Amino acid sequence: MTAVAENIHSEGFRGINDLILHPDGSILLTDQGQTGLQDPTGRVWRLHRDGRMDRLISNGPSPNGLTLNRAGTHLLVAMTRSCEVWRFALRPDAVVAKANLFFRVPAGTSGPDGMAVDAHDRLFVANPGHGQVWVVDPHGIATHRVDCTGFGRMPTNCAFAPDGRTLVITESQSGSLLAAEIPAP
Repeated sequence: MTAVAENIHSEGFRGINDLILHPDGSILLTDQGQTGLQDPTGRVWRLHRDGRMDRLISNGPSPNGLTLNRAGTHLLVAMTRSCEVWRFALRPDAVVAKANLFFRVPAGTSGPDGMAVDAHDRLFVANPGHGQVWVVDPHGIATHRVDCTGFGRMPTNCAFAPDGRTLVITESQSGSLLAAEIPAP
């Protein structure tokens, strides 16, 4: 095992959290640290195959989970402390323009964490604190929820099994791995 990046421009990371691989081979990652509403300086980075590192966001209130839309053209980032999911276009020149609030979970003890996108471009948002995984359509509207409270209140991540219909959820309070069959829209 070798380190790929330990700092950027001689500055250390705040606390790298999640990553996702882009179809072009780049790696998108969140640099959350202890940021939040009191210190909205969390960052999102893109590490290109050639080693170039772009800072895409530097004002995130606790950037955590992240995922891509099906086309790989937009990045969705869970901002845990503001209970929001931000969405913005990915451009080759690292310019982020028109970042927007795509979805907001209800306020509470913890905001969104891990996320996944299905074959229908629906976003699935694990929401520790509420014990839910929210199902959000491609327009940012919550259409369903997967209630995990029978096992605990801390679903922290989710991903689709190879069949594309089974959502696998990590529930941290109970230490359980859950599976939910997700119907087509």
